[in-house]
Amino acid sequence: MDIKTERLILREFNDKDYKFFKKLEQNEFYIKYERDSIPTEEETREKFEGILEKNNSKDNYRFLITRAEDGEPLGTVLVWCIDKPIREWEIGWGLSQEHTGKGIATEAARALLKFGFDKLNAHRIQANCNANNIASEKIMERIGMKKEGTLRDTRILRGEWFGSTIYSILENEI
Repeated sequence: MDIKTERLILREFNDKDYKFFKKLEQNEFYIKYERDSIPTEEETREKFEGILEKNNSKDNYRFLITRAEDGEPLGTVLVWCIDKPIREWEIGWGLSQEHTGKGIATEAARALLKFGFDKLNAHRIQANCNANNIASEKIMERIGMKKEGTLRDTRILRGEWFGSTIYSILENEI
């Protein structure tokens, strides 16, 4: 299953995507708000195999963001169910550093919201980020999400506590 936008194709991962996935996962820029250290080869491979195994199950969808004109991989987006009875989902994204600042994450996240509401019957979709990740917060605002607040001291990175900022959008707000 592919999701197409003006400039992008969001497509399922396949075996050939490991090299790009490893480049993302083992990059300091990509993980700086999420992890203390670069994951090992074994951790990276295990995560990738898990993605292929669960890829686009009923409750978990992860897509490779590619440029429509030439198929170049740019990053990833994902949406997963966090509470079935109330039809609540969460989205996330990440790009290679060289592709940031071009509206790609915003375009991909907007397409994922549409997919969530139109195809997954979501009532509520949320996103959260490290409270210091201003770029992600701006994306959440650009795609129409409303800030719900910041949970204090929910993450420890490099021995320091950080909060998580949460945004959401409801099906009648899209």
